[in-house]
Amino acid sequence: MRIVIIGAGAAGVSAAETIRKQNADAEITVINEEDSLPYSPVALPEFIEGKISREQLYLWNNDYLSKTKISYVRGKTVISVDVNAKKVIAEDGSVFPYDKLLIATGARPIIPEELKNKRGVFTLRTLKDAETICSKIKERAIIYGAGAVAVKTAVALRRIGVDVIILCRSRVLRRLFDEDICRLIHDLLIANGVKIVGIHEQMRLLGDPIEKLRLGTQEFKCDGVIAALGVAPNLSFLDPSQIKLGKSGGVIVDEKMQTSAPDVYAAGDCCETIDITSGSRNVIALWPPAVEQGKVAALNMLGINAIYEGTLPQNMVDVFDTTFASIGSLDGEKITISSHTTIKRFTVKNGEIIGAQLVGDVDEAGIISTMLKRKLQKSKFKEAHARKSTLAMYIYSNYGGFLSKFETRNFMEQTENFKLDGEITKR
Repeated sequence: MRIVIIGAGAAGVSAAETIRKQNADAEITVINEEDSLPYSPVALPEFIEGKISREQLYLWNNDYLSKTKISYVRGKTVISVDVNAKKVIAEDGSVFPYDKLLIATGARPIIPEELKNKRGVFTLRTLKDAETICSKIKERAIIYGAGAVAVKTAVALRRIGVDVIILCRSRVLRRLFDEDICRLIHDLLIANGVKIVGIHEQMRLLGDPIEKLRLGTQEFKCDGVIAALGVAPNLSFLDPSQIKLGKSGGVIVDEKMQTSAPDVYAAGDCCETIDITSGSRNVIALWPPAVEQGKVAALNMLGINAIYEGTLPQNMVDVFDTTFASIGSLDGEKITISSHTTIKRFTVKNGEIIGAQLVGDVDEAGIISTMLKRKLQKSKFKEAHARKSTLAMYIYSNYGGFLSKFETRNFMEQTENFKLDGEITKR
């Protein structure tokens, strides 16, 4: 069986590894547009900061490729897919026939109109992007956007002595956290020397390449602007009449990650999946779901039944040594457990927990994610909350019918790391 994978990010790498573990004989070809070994883009801010080396970013090395007999094609750009002839065509004329195809091309950064076709505009999506930022940004950076990538980049640059100005449309990380937690993040950034400015009509970016930011009567010199306004699916090579795309521009897939075309699958940031907290279908560009989607697609390409049940949005951001985690939805009733140094807030809607926000202590993020996926009922949530422990919520939701209250309490008492003293509030 000839399996071609376009893309070497989280989904593509996960799929290739899964296929090889299940089938030693399948012909696997991975096509990467970048002239690089596969790497982890989520660690690029740490690379900029100097905490990790280029080699530590890599997911595979040449020895692994040789051992697994994965044909890794680097530096080739795919320009079309012929689903009738079952061929992938590259820009240089190379043709890759397939029996099964996985589209895992990820997403590309969104550049606002006012920054298009201007020099001195950077993004942070690839290793080359990170290396360019390291070489060009020395004294001051303007970051256009206030999402997770913007904040992580700002922190990394500030830690190496670069002045940072964030241009923010409303508030920092507004899609991930409630307003009061956003304010905590805002204050932490300010306290560590990051300037945050609201985008308004009097603001001007001057020069080509951009070298100044004008705010009313004030001007700030800069080494460039980093656009961090989100991403869009990287699918310019697809014919929508052959492979259907959704409203968000991502590939439409079913629960097996199969597209509308026979023997063609998609996974990762280029496809639409269901947000399990809302039931809506959208592109959710996150590393862990992409890994899982790649596995599910790989198994189904091999004829092994596997189901992707949907994506739970979640993100974790370190802001100058205070960690913030967002899981699921913000829309609903809030129940908060707080202490002097931590906040644990849960969102409840229609009798189910659909979201959580953690500040300071995020060790339970994995447990909470599992809990949310299993749709813990509000009645169980309230009883567990009497013990002021997220672990208790998890145990009760999964084993409440099997363990006595004494056994549950005894198990909790043995697990000191999950105890939390604090106040519970509702709103």
